[in-house]
Amino acid sequence: MKIYDSIVIGGGPAGTSAAIHLAKNGADVLLIEASPVPHHKMCGEFLSPECIKMLADLGFLEELEQCQPPRIDKVRITSSKGVEWEGRLPGAALGISRWTLDKVLLEGASSSGVEVRLGQRAAGIRGNLDDGFGVYIERERQEMKSRTIIAAHGKRSNIDRKLGRAFFNRRSGLMALKAHFENISLPEWVELYGFKGGYCGVSEIEGGKANVCLLVKQEIYQQIGRTGRDRARAFVDWMLGQNEMLRDRLRESKMAWENWISIAQISFERKPCVERDILMAGDAAGLIAPLAGDGISMALRSGAMAADTIIRYFSGEIKAAELADSY
Repeated sequence: MKIYDSIVIGGGPAGTSAAIHLAKNGADVLLIEASPVPHHKMCGEFLSPECIKMLADLGFLEELEQCQPPRIDKVRITSSKGVEWEGRLPGAALGISRWTLDKVLLEGASSSGVEVRLGQRAAGIRGNLDDGFGVYIERERQEMKSRTIIAAHGKRSNIDRKLGRAFFNRRSGLMALKAHFENISLPEWVELYGFKGGYCGVSEIEGGKANVCLLVKQEIYQQIGRTGRDRARAFVDWMLGQNEMLRDRLRESKMAWENWISIAQISFERKPCVERDILMAGDAAGLIAPLAGDGISMALRSGAMAADTIIRYFSGEIKAAELADSY
């Protein structure tokens, strides 16, 4: 059976960044992504100036710019009491959907020599650096082997549970909702609206749409006496009643999707960056408050850092016992 130099789990910015850096340095890389195609993900979809530079260094900025992502260089923050603050960002950002960004990055990984397998979920990992790793693929019902693994599977997954990661069994009390909207015009602005227990961000993305994404305490969300999809709609109606300026912003808008995307148990606690000789990257390694606007940038950078650590290990610069401390 073939043994890869590295298997990367996850096809988002962290996973694709890691895979591309490894492949460009001569490694034989397999990237596994659970989704069959790029899909909409919970994300602010905000490319900071740092992120834009990294995408340019990877060679993808020109292709992304062909999608005409809107420029964002101003910020407006409002409270539920009607207090408003405006300012300029220290540099110009871009707004682009994760659907588009991930598609470009996955295609770039494939063009760089990475073997990309979509629609294949990693159901389990065994092994270590000394003996090699096995990754069991749920759909194929087979185990793929590699010398190293980078796990960039996102905020929370079954992999975390099987690895016994401490944060997985602790309730975080935070959740998020996201949807794309039409008929919203806020050129060059990112807007943040406060309400009881959370805040909502609104900014433009490509295609004349806007990304509406919010973070809220789960106890507040659960106070809405509905279940399933009706609860999300009822909560948004309640939220709009908490911030008049947000209600005015969305008054003439229309949801581009049928339903909101939602995720729960969002944990911002510290996580080990290495688990059982597996290097974690992106949100699997740790989350920052989305208010910072640098999540995608940090994902790209962490993927490159994980790849660099493995390249140093392959070259003999560091040993297996030193890998965790070197990352």
